[in-house]
Amino acid sequence: GVFSKSLRAATRNKYFQTELRRHTKVNGNRKISFFLKAIYFVNLVALLGAQIYVTVRQGNGDYQCKSITVRFKDEVWERSLVQMPGVEMKEMALVYPYFNGIYNQDGTSN
Repeated sequence: GVFSKSLRAATRNKYFQTELRRHTKVNGNRKISFFLKAIYFVNLVALLGAQIYVTVRQGNGDYQCKSITVRFKDEVWERSLVQMPGVEMKEMALVYPYFNGIYNQDGTSN
């Protein structure tokens, strides 16, 4: 075997004066055990169901704000590098207050 004889003998020594007996399950304990397992299962199903429900609703656009208000300081970033979709990166000035205002969601995502 993997362990030496002296190590196996040391693990088998009795260290207690009274031997601990294993509790046997009585019929009532089985009913409680089954009841607790059923409660755990129902709890799991309920939590997963609620998570799936909220996830689907979020995917459909619920629970999102319909508008946001943006207020930048009066700053201008000279010589910033800007890249727009389908256009190469170019240097231009960004005037932050230009983007101030209320933005409403129009039904599109991202």
